[in-house]
Amino acid sequence: MYAKDTSQKGRSSVKIKAETGARIASRPNYGYMKDPDDPKRHLVPDPETAPVVKRIFALCASGLGPTRIANQLRQEEIPSPAYHYYAKYGVQLSTLDISKPYAWSSATVSKILEDEVYLGVTVNMKTTTISYKNKKKIKRPESEQLRFEGTHEPLIDRQTWEIVQDIRKHKRRRTNFDEQDMFSGLVYCKDCGGTMVLHRSHTMDSSKNCFMCSTYKKKGKDVCTTHYILESDLNAIVLDDIRRITHFARQNERRFAEYIGMKRTKEAQKEIRGLEKQIAAMTKRQSELMSLFKRLYEDNVLGRIPDEQYRILSNEYITEQ
Repeated sequence: MYAKDTSQKGRSSVKIKAETGARIASRPNYGYMKDPDDPKRHLVPDPETAPVVKRIFALCASGLGPTRIANQLRQEEIPSPAYHYYAKYGVQLSTLDISKPYAWSSATVSKILEDEVYLGVTVNMKTTTISYKNKKKIKRPESEQLRFEGTHEPLIDRQTWEIVQDIRKHKRRRTNFDEQDMFSGLVYCKDCGGTMVLHRSHTMDSSKNCFMCSTYKKKGKDVCTTHYILESDLNAIVLDDIRRITHFARQNERRFAEYIGMKRTKEAQKEIRGLEKQIAAMTKRQSELMSLFKRLYEDNVLGRIPDEQYRILSNEYITEQ
């Protein structure tokens, strides 16, 4: 009971600190260091590693994936985040092999590319533990995380961030051939919605290369049917479409601009409808929380729940509101 009570008090104090926007992590993110004037709450760019972070984002925006970026950093003998932390603070992390100071991995690069801290954002309460008996970390749902913008100087501008996230969203499949197919990750099966993958054969000339349904290749005819399109045919179709659209745009600039504006308006209306549904769901949840809060207050007044439990639950409801 003592261990459980201590754990609850520790969680409560961490949550109170997190709700103020202060950092609750003990170690600064790669690219940053603790502010000498306010080491417990504020981060400042690390002059040694901030340029490396900017370069990683620039390389990704130029088209390189995490694996190729990691290989390049290893070749240039740039110390990995874990080794840099060890060299600077003398603390050896459990995953560090001191004999390999340049051991960059694709997972490390991916983690950097997906971390909002480089936008000047602090996200608290990202992980938790199952209980005071089990210290294994689990990720919290985004609705339970606390997000604060403008808490420190960003290393990456918003435009670069969005470009990189869009590239990461449409990750391309690794190819064993020298050249990357231009349509990789962009062609989908009309029947099942799965990706169409390029099939090459050493026994045929390049004119026979074709895109095949990946679902059919993996799961067979019970899920999708056998069909394909030649790469040369797809090239011709797309090129013809580009020529037709650019010709129309040159001949009818005003109508083309109106068409683009109409498409954007439709997309905006679709987004508005989605937001309206979210607002309706949140409004309903707000009413539920008010009822829960009233019931909780009555139970506390009548002595049905202790003050400490009331404070923890009420803080959670207030945060959600």
